[in-house]
Amino acid sequence: MACYACNKRFTINLLALVTDSSRFYLYARSLKPGVGAQWNSGVGYSRGISSLGGQLNQVKEESNVQVSPDESGIELAVNLSQQGELQDDQDTFNRNGHISKQEDLRNSQNDIRDESRAMSEDLNKEKLIVKSNSAVKNHKDFQSIPSDRLHLFCGDKLSLQLWEHYQKTRQTESTLDQKMQLRSALLHAIKTVYKDASLHIVGSSTNGFGSEDSDIDFCAVVNNNREFTRRKTLYALSNLRAKLATLRYLKDVRLIPAVVPILEFQDCVSGFNCDISINNDTGIRNTHLLYAYSLCDDRVAPLVKFIKMWGHYHGINKSQYGTLSSYAVVNLVINYLQECDPPVLPFLQEDFPNIFRKKSSLNSIPKRSKSVDLSGIPQNLSKNQKTIGELLIGFYRHYAVFKWSNYIISIKKGKFPLDWRHKFMTAKAHYINIEEPFEDKNVARSIRSRKKYEKIKIAFNMGEKALRQNPDLKSLFSFSLNEN
Repeated sequence: MACYACNKRFTINLLALVTDSSRFYLYARSLKPGVGAQWNSGVGYSRGISSLGGQLNQVKEESNVQVSPDESGIELAVNLSQQGELQDDQDTFNRNGHISKQEDLRNSQNDIRDESRAMSEDLNKEKLIVKSNSAVKNHKDFQSIPSDRLHLFCGDKLSLQLWEHYQKTRQTESTLDQKMQLRSALLHAIKTVYKDASLHIVGSSTNGFGSEDSDIDFCAVVNNNREFTRRKTLYALSNLRAKLATLRYLKDVRLIPAVVPILEFQDCVSGFNCDISINNDTGIRNTHLLYAYSLCDDRVAPLVKFIKMWGHYHGINKSQYGTLSSYAVVNLVINYLQECDPPVLPFLQEDFPNIFRKKSSLNSIPKRSKSVDLSGIPQNLSKNQKTIGELLIGFYRHYAVFKWSNYIISIKKGKFPLDWRHKFMTAKAHYINIEEPFEDKNVARSIRSRKKYEKIKIAFNMGEKALRQNPDLKSLFSFSLNEN
């Protein structure tokens, strides 16, 4: 139990009582679910496969061989029984006389190996065979996927690894519920300062690419979303800080006068780090747009989440250190999927201008992603039938040879030739140019040094080479980027 009156936390974190003056608010906290049972992706591959099951059982019965899947869930490993168990029935004769039991045993073992190897090759070639596997269909991690799309997520080893990573790290509904409860409590406090205020959760928590440990980014809209000068923004945040600092369920409330000023604090109940910006309507619209892209095709979120994690591991997804921001990485992934042949994703702002307009009312954008009405937007209708593993390989191949100095990347209208007349171009050239979908700004403007730019290029080149040599997620972490 968490008590907001004395700001102490007890062992049972099931319900927290949020207090503010004389009013009480229930701030329910669901215990974070664990990662869950580990699924051995190979379980069931040697059983229940209609096209090969009969052959497999025949081999097992005739040779007393146990067939089991290896860790990839595709290949078969044959564990031969002891030689003595086979020798009794191995007395055969050739034209020249008696063949020794030992030689006959070796021939039997070789036959078994050859037959099992052939079956293993058939399994590798037949991606769609996974669809008939009841163990995959009934597993909780795959139940949300239509049977005709299963092969896109478990048709090869790399795809299985990506899907497993996504299931382990994605944000659960209970965590999102917890964040929404905090939003409601904060909004009540903010309304005592600005009566007309609204409060939105922006960024990864609600754009479809969140993790269990994602920080919570809030945007408070006050004074009818009037455009504030920097001075007015700092003044408004100072007023909010004075109020939030009195709330016992928050700690370390401080004003950060960055390029985009924010309030930072920590929620004592959930432990989440949070920040609040003022009148950042572009952030609200971007969150809405990215969430729509995450729904267009269920392969998008697993790719985005892994590539963000990979970029952070290699130090190229850290805008505070002069590399790509997470938002820039998401734009790179989406634009690549738009440029695939055939495309995996459409250009939503061109196809649905009435939904994703720059000047649309913020009141029309739901506060919770699940409430978004996206009827009419295509979902899982792409003719591109590549697995997520194949798309990941294509991503690294695409950006390994990309001419960064020749193009501006845009998820609004696709990449287009670099134009010095573009509104975000300045006298000083940017190393990487990514158009912000709702503003004339460069999403990659944080990259200001050639050294960081070269590091990003090398990362994509080495990633492409690693997967070409060994299509395994581990290979993407087998190299280091030296900054010499």
